[in-house]
Formats: sequence, C-alpha cells, structure tokens
Amino acid sequence: MDVVIVCCGNPLAGDDGVGSRIARGLERALRERPDLCGKNVLLVDAGTPGLGLIDLIRGRDLAIVVDAVKSGSPPGTVITGRVEETIPKLRRGWSLHSLGVTESLELGRLVEPDDMPRDILLVGVEVGDATPGKIGLTPPVEAAVPRAIEEVVRLINENAV
Repeated sequence: MDVVIVCCGNPLAGDDGVGSRIARGLERALRERPDLCGKNVLLVDAGTPGLGLIDLIRGRDLAIVVDAVKSGSPPGTVITGRVEETIPKLRRGWSLHSLGVTESLELGRLVEPDDMPRDILLVGVEVGDATPGKIGLTPPVEAAVPRAIEEVVRLINENAV
C-alpha cells in the first residue's frame, strides 16, 4: 500500500499554517515510532501546492490531505472524512490558497481519473485567524494539532489495507 500525506498551508498566514505544523508533528511521531502506521508512508509538507497537488498524489493508493478549513465550526475543530463526502459540507472556497485543494482534486479526477488514488481523505482544522503576514497559530488551532495527528494515524491504519 502506497500512502501519501500531503500537509498544505501557509505559515505566514496565521492559522493557515496548521498543515505545516501538523507535518512537523507527524514527522516527529513517525521518527520516534516508525511502527505507528506500519505502512509505506510518504509525508510531504507541500505549502500551497495548487495544481501541484495532483503530482503529489498521482499513482498512490491512499492520499490524506491535511489543511486549514472554513466550515463555520468553532476554531480548532478537526474535520475528517473522504474528500467527496466532506468537501461538499464545507463552504466553497474553504481552502485559503489561490487554487484550492478542492479545485485541484476535482481537476485531477476529471483529467487523470485512472491515476488518482482510490481513496482521498481529508483532515481539516477549522481556522480562527488566517491574516496574511501573521505568524503563529491561535491557541484553539494549536491545541487541535495533536488531535489532527491522531486522526491522520487512525485514517492510515483504518484505510490502508
């Protein structure tokens, strides 16, 4: 099973940097406990990948996209699920990037349906303050990082068969 975790976000835009923060936490967790997932896992801190997201997940069996989201939930809420089930429940434009994760994944499935992973899962963290130029996460989003890391590990273990 070939798994990729793509953490998205801009650490120079407040809570939008949560993906990078989760990537650092996952890297540390996987280094300390390589048995956590027990699978062939590639971790990518992708920044704001835009269409580059397609290249990062192409040919994988399972992709987990980690990103800041806007759903109307309280800041720090962790949202997980299959992309096709979860994204319609989020507000359009949920990604804080110019070409969002939603649009990139839709385009990838349209243009290269045979090369896209059989499963694409989302671990999203509800943002509070994503002001450009602000460095650092707000306390509720920082507090959500360990829960999001646990969710990524859980999703790998449940879905990578």
